[in-house]
Amino acid sequence: IALEKLFNEKGDYIAAYMVEPIQGEAGVIVPDDDYFLKVSKLCKKYNILLSMDEVQTGFGRTGENFAHQLFGVKPDIMGCGKAAGGGILPVSFVAGRDDVLGVLTPGSEGSTFGGYPLASVVGTYAIKVLVDAMLAKKAQIRGDQLMNNLNQIKQDYPDKIMEVRGKGLLTAFEMFNEKNLDGHKVSVGLLDHGVYAKETHHTTVRLAPALTITSEQIDQLSDAVKDVIASL
Repeated sequence: IALEKLFNEKGDYIAAYMVEPIQGEAGVIVPDDDYFLKVSKLCKKYNILLSMDEVQTGFGRTGENFAHQLFGVKPDIMGCGKAAGGGILPVSFVAGRDDVLGVLTPGSEGSTFGGYPLASVVGTYAIKVLVDAMLAKKAQIRGDQLMNNLNQIKQDYPDKIMEVRGKGLLTAFEMFNEKNLDGHKVSVGLLDHGVYAKETHHTTVRLAPALTITSEQIDQLSDAVKDVIASL
């Protein structure tokens, strides 16, 4: 309702609505299943581009090749990075509809590292590995396992963990806002167990393991989370 009100009042001055399909830094905030269907419809109605930031969510991370596929929509323009370089080189790119990207003619847009040949090859092979190794499917399977484990920990410690959320291998658990439930303390504790995690907004801890993680490693990760939560 708020977005439609904004589009109705200011639509003539809005070029694009840019959004993460799943908010990463905010703490892995997953929208309702029909949210982006409604947003896409509004964007078309008011002739506003739907632009998605898939830097964190793209390349199989959420159980689909790109997270917007989870919600049955197709953005007009999409930005990608991080995993686009396959862990070898920093690579980022923008993809979109021909008529949108086509406004940039050769020579009309400059970029210091744009078109770097080696990065272009690395990015191409990162896409090939994503498809050939079925990384999105692996993320879906291992992500379901991790979410089940985290929800079991939540049941074991209902006074500490408030919510578990995520898609694929982009997951997080949020603790209650109490002094002893410190996300940074949890992250340090997990590091002592050989697990690298990152807290955000004090009480939320994000877990985004490699898409090649095994079932046994998921259980080891989950055991580490349980041990650290139990110690709080």
